[in-house]
Amino acid sequence: MTDTSIRKKTRKRDAAPSLSAIIAKKIFIVFLFLLSQALFYFSDFFKLQSIQVYGNYRLSKEEILQTSNIPLYMNKNVVTLPLTDFQDRVKQLRWIKDVRVNFSLPGKVRVQVQERTPSVIITEKEDSNIWYAGDEDGVILYQIHPADLSKLTFPRLITGDKLELGGKIPPEKVQSLFAVIPYLPDELKKSILFYQIDNRLEITLRLREENDYKIFLGREENMENKMNRLSALQDIIRERKIKVEYIDLRHKQPVIQPLDTITKKGKKEEDPSTPANTETPAETQTTPGGTDHDSQ
Repeated sequence: MTDTSIRKKTRKRDAAPSLSAIIAKKIFIVFLFLLSQALFYFSDFFKLQSIQVYGNYRLSKEEILQTSNIPLYMNKNVVTLPLTDFQDRVKQLRWIKDVRVNFSLPGKVRVQVQERTPSVIITEKEDSNIWYAGDEDGVILYQIHPADLSKLTFPRLITGDKLELGGKIPPEKVQSLFAVIPYLPDELKKSILFYQIDNRLEITLRLREENDYKIFLGREENMENKMNRLSALQDIIRERKIKVEYIDLRHKQPVIQPLDTITKKGKKEEDPSTPANTETPAETQTTPGGTDHDSQ
């Protein structure tokens, strides 16, 4: 064997790490890992030090934290907290529209809430004396005290739905209401006692006692055109001094129904808000095109 081959084998032997060196290196890596975990879990930098709540006006900080079940005792590691669970619990509060829970260092948990805003007064039926405040999503927020009802300027809505605190009416009804209101003339808005929206999203206006009649608008489509026709019909009412039971704008030919019109059978005509009565008798109607009923 030559000297050259002997030198190459010697270099390979020297370059290969020993088993003890490999074991020592692994132990060192494990030690560093355990040390970092200890620092992570026990360092004051990660320990829960404070909980901050923002955006709450109706609800107290205590109510929100109690519902969230965030551990109020300190020394919990903020990185390991189940923040999504906290969010889901807070969302169960009827006043909460949205919530975000996150952490920041050192040791802070931040709860940012968006509360619901009352925008509509809701009741089940026309003769009910129980009214609730609801928001744009149809969530029932609180019952209104009778003494406070006249102080609120929100539109009043009759839905026909079962109402309870924390419950919800179909949001499409509230959306239809606020889609229609911008088309209504200011003078008409002032005379509206309440709005009624059924499950077909057909809208009825009930005017105050000085007018005391209903306007059947139907669905929210073509509302600008309906308001133009309504203006013409109201001009006829004023000109002819007609006592009106309702105005129906749901049909191609709008209708004025004089008050206390008697049908051929001697019975007062049914309220046309029911699906069965979409055809109104021509004998008892007054339209902008002429008078089919003597209004005198």
